[in-house]
Amino acid sequence: MTNPVFSQTKITATGTGNTTGHIANLNVSNEGKNSIHILSQTVYIPSAGQYQPYIATIPETTVPLGNTVIAVNGYCVDVRTPPVPAGVQLPPLDKWVPVGNPNAPVPVGFVAAVPTKPVSPFTTGDISIIKSSPHYKAEKPDPDAMIIVNWPGTSTTVEGIFGSDMETTFLAKVFGKVLEETEKAVKVIQGQAMYATPFSANPEKERESIIQQVIWIYTSSLIRKEYTKEKFTDKVYKEFEDHEGKTVATLPAEQKKEIDKGIDQFWNVFKATGVQAKVISIRP
Repeated sequence: MTNPVFSQTKITATGTGNTTGHIANLNVSNEGKNSIHILSQTVYIPSAGQYQPYIATIPETTVPLGNTVIAVNGYCVDVRTPPVPAGVQLPPLDKWVPVGNPNAPVPVGFVAAVPTKPVSPFTTGDISIIKSSPHYKAEKPDPDAMIIVNWPGTSTTVEGIFGSDMETTFLAKVFGKVLEETEKAVKVIQGQAMYATPFSANPEKERESIIQQVIWIYTSSLIRKEYTKEKFTDKVYKEFEDHEGKTVATLPAEQKKEIDKGIDQFWNVFKATGVQAKVISIRP
């Protein structure tokens, strides 16, 4: 049965141009007679083709009559594709995959922005089911790879590749668990204050950066297109060059040394967080 509150509510989603953090806006039009409450949801947002897919969180929000914009925070799960540009429509919400208790009813007066039935959170029981997918290819990790990905929250290596047509329900389960475990791990790592980074003075920016990079390390390894320290370095250099209008190679030696020191610091904390989250293992 259609939720009568939902029938009086129109919701569309647009991009912000961001890869990390505030990645999308939900544009909510409440055409009913009373305020409504949007449920908090963890969601996998598939790619429409040329832009990034995301794992994101819709916050619980009270929506008055009229139009409201809700900021959706999340993380890109494909480092090789650009973000959805500001104002560009994301895939329809009925294509998004929420993660949660599929048997939990929507409370009276609330609206689930993504109306489809949630998939249950990842458990070890899902491993054999995912491995039976025609879009999963069994393959041992590269013996020369320094970073090995685990089924999230476990010490079990993922000995296979996720194909480009992997079921979105499986992606939602795995990426949702990676996000959950990494968010918990980064609190531990930041709380220990053992790792300095160029963003240490801004803990929230540092937190988002660490989570994003761990997710990229993980998702890239799942398709055997490893996101290595060298690729991270190239990305940092390019961002510097785009911002400053000059190449890193032309910098004074001491300035380049500082940039490379920051890259080393970041990469160490990415690895430490991934290991703490049990989403990656590091070869000796």
